[in-house]
Parts: sequence; structure tokens; C-alpha cells
Amino acid sequence: MFKQIYPYVTLKGEITEADGTISTVKVKIGGLLSLNIVVKVNGTTLLNEKHKISIN
Repeated sequence: MFKQIYPYVTLKGEITEADGTISTVKVKIGGLLSLNIVVKVNGTTLLNEKHKISIN
């Protein structure tokens, strides 16, 4: 029920570096009156932004 009130999507994937290191990437995007974007690599937050959605 909470997802219907606060819509969002989570994207997950892995990147393999040239040296064989595997990094886990997780992106969460969503919001109701604002767009929230969170990008994490190996659990470390690289981006955490909030943008207001204007409804005209």
C-alpha cells in the first residue's frame, strides 16, 4: 500500500572492472511531489538529489 502512495523504482546491477573487481550499483528513483534520486555503488552513496516536480 505504501508503494501506491510513494511510487518509486529500484534498479540494481553489477559492473565488472578491467582488473576483475565487481562493483554493485543500486539506483532508486521516485517520489510524489518531488523526484528523489539515490545512486549507490558498493553501499556508498554517490548521488542523493531531490527535485521538485511542478504541476501546471
